[in-house]
Amino acid sequence: MNSKCSNIFIQLLAPCAPGRLSSVWRAEAEPEGVAGFYLNRLYSPWTVIADAAFDFTRARKLPETLRVWTNAFLAESWEDAGEWIDDYAIANRRETRTTQVPVGVVALTASVDVQDDRLKVEELDHIRDE
Repeated sequence: MNSKCSNIFIQLLAPCAPGRLSSVWRAEAEPEGVAGFYLNRLYSPWTVIADAAFDFTRARKLPETLRVWTNAFLAESWEDAGEWIDDYAIANRRETRTTQVPVGVVALTASVDVQDDRLKVEELDHIRDE
């Protein structure tokens, strides 16, 4: 850690500005399929770390401003406190469609009734002349 960094906020969230201008990004492994990544503004050579810390201390006072700062500055999604849905648990409970689509059907639509303990799905078949 650079000894010139005196603020613990800066030490935890980002390296000091010197050196960022000469940094090089290198892949650590070959991507499988589509490579994805994100960079927040802490890595930008135009970001002044002291300004970032000041913006954070102002933004954290209200949940709405902290949400905007988290989305825009850190490039992270925001989740409100309270109930949340485990999308992996839902995906693991999915069922394979076992019936064939009838001849002449050009589109299927589905509606989902969401309850606390279950999802009820109703499918509708559409033919060309409907």
